[in-house]
Amino acid sequence: MKHTELPWEYKPSGGNHRNYEIWGKNGETITKMFTWLDSDNYQEQIANAAFIVKAVNNHEKLLGALKDLMESISGGKKECGHDFACVCSWDKAMDAVKQAEAE
Repeated sequence: MKHTELPWEYKPSGGNHRNYEIWGKNGETITKMFTWLDSDNYQEQIANAAFIVKAVNNHEKLLGALKDLMESISGGKKECGHDFACVCSWDKAMDAVKQAEAE
């Protein structure tokens, strides 16, 4: 079974900004996150939803960059077509790290 199509996003749900839903690319609900109205942890809930979405949306790019980097340092022909020490995998890895660290 495959996961829900990317990218995912999070939004307040039901007009209550203390409850959040994570949605798939086509608007399907993946999960709902609820906080009691008298609870003070709703800011943490927002941060958790954002972190989940960011991690999921960057997973394939980070995994691909790591695989390229591992292939690059192992010798042999690289995915980029070069057969010498190049920085293509470094550039991909740095791009993936920057995207994962972006706010």
